[in-house]
Amino acid sequence: MALAIDLESKVLAFRESLQDQNPQSARAARDVSVSLSKVGDFLSLRGQAGDGEKALENYQRSLEVCERLLEQNPQSAQAARDVSVSLIKVGDFLSRRGQAGDGEKALENYQRSLEVCERLLEQNPQSAEAARDVSVSLNKVGDFLSRRGQAGDGEKALENYQLSLEVCERLLEQNPQSAQAARDVSVSLIKVGDFLSRRGQAGDGEKALENYQRGLEVCERLLKQNPQSAEAARDVSVSLNKVGDFLSLRGQAGDGEKALENYQRSLEVCERLLEQNPQSAEAARDVSVSLERVGDSLLRRCQAGDGEKALELQQRAVEIGMALFTSNRQSVFYGRTLAVSLFLAFQRAQGVGQEKKAIEYLSQCFAVLDDLVQGGATLDPEILNLHTQLTGIFSKD
Repeated sequence: MALAIDLESKVLAFRESLQDQNPQSARAARDVSVSLSKVGDFLSLRGQAGDGEKALENYQRSLEVCERLLEQNPQSAQAARDVSVSLIKVGDFLSRRGQAGDGEKALENYQRSLEVCERLLEQNPQSAEAARDVSVSLNKVGDFLSRRGQAGDGEKALENYQLSLEVCERLLEQNPQSAQAARDVSVSLIKVGDFLSRRGQAGDGEKALENYQRGLEVCERLLKQNPQSAEAARDVSVSLNKVGDFLSLRGQAGDGEKALENYQRSLEVCERLLEQNPQSAEAARDVSVSLERVGDSLLRRCQAGDGEKALELQQRAVEIGMALFTSNRQSVFYGRTLAVSLFLAFQRAQGVGQEKKAIEYLSQCFAVLDDLVQGGATLDPEILNLHTQLTGIFSKD
């Protein structure tokens, strides 16, 4: 990371010198803006003391360059789009930082970005890129309002999500062969579905399920058109899980079986993806997550033999988790994931009376967690509490 920051900082210095030599060059100014944004990204990711302030300074300087370029070239679609992207960068940073006043400033940036995008679309009504940018900005405003949760924010958030969906659907109508347009529709349908599912007003559940099912249909059509697309396959898997999660939570007659069916179909999709991409860590983890979902669903159903099936599935998830962590020993994420998977295996083995196997899994869980803790890993309170409890069980002292 330090090397990347150093290299990009040198690129920035070089580009700034070029701009000094060519103060009227829009290309030179844009290159400076891009480098400022990249340095900001690297600093934001590194997260050392003072990096946040420096990252924000770079994002703001990048925005200032873009705004000057747009002033000089008010008819330039590229200049307008660059301003919109820079506004979102600043908004995202402020939203993540969350200091006093950051929320209001973040929202202001998102709204300004939306205004720029909407003007750009008015000037270029046939531009798919301009329309998509409007959709993205609407979702940014919607996401912020949904998280903030002040009086009236929910209704405004839903309005933004629905407007974004309308934009995406028009784009798909105009570009029926566009995989990107189809994917954007499915993502927007899920956004609306998630919001309605969380809100839980009368009728929201049925509307949420309708959106999830429509999203799944779009994804399945897209996969049919692009059978070799890993992204399309993964989107089908995610949509199947969305439908399964909703049905599982709703719990009406027959919902459990339908939820299990969706989870099993999602697992099949994930397993095919892993077969096609055996080196993909993401594909492996998706299989692991799907195995656990199917296992959870079987345990809720609680028919004869379901406990044993759930344990078998969890054992496969543990094997995947072991392989991922073995290949990425420095990864706290994979270590934590393996520890959770082992703890679930302990619970499932215990649930079917396999006490010896249960203790083995619990012991392995402790070993993984203890290595993470002793290595100075930053872990969430829930996992730290589990480590404390297991230390009391396994400590030789």
